[in-house]
Amino acid sequence: MNEFDAVFEKDRSDEELSIGTKFTYKGRGYRATGFLKKLPPKQPHHLSNKWLYVKPEDNPTHISGYGVAGTIAPIEDIVVTGHVRDVWSEELVKDTQQSYDNRTVGTTLATGPEWRGSKQEQTDELMALIDDELERAAKEREDEEDQV
Repeated sequence: MNEFDAVFEKDRSDEELSIGTKFTYKGRGYRATGFLKKLPPKQPHHLSNKWLYVKPEDNPTHISGYGVAGTIAPIEDIVVTGHVRDVWSEELVKDTQQSYDNRTVGTTLATGPEWRGSKQEQTDELMALIDDELERAAKEREDEEDQV
């Protein structure tokens, strides 16, 4: 728990996670909107930026949340601070959970690339991805020309 959480939020991390769980991540407050597992990349040298929405009981690694802006946070890094059921009607909580279970679970979410390492490593990785794409496009052109 960071300094902000310790001063301003009561840690309720022992509560079961569900849609509507209120949590803090890096000092900002959010309401849980989904639970995610990262999908492996289609090609080994590429970064994965796809997530699969799952139910909380399916051992998700990340949680999506809505606050001033959205977030995807590792579950191990959040602090549970409450639940919207403290202020929402039971019917609204139930409807929101059912909507998530029926419409969202099993769908995927694509996000931007996750960069790690130094700026030079990021640049090198991006250049390698661009080179791969240029090579693929050139091969496609060659194949099309061979067919003509």
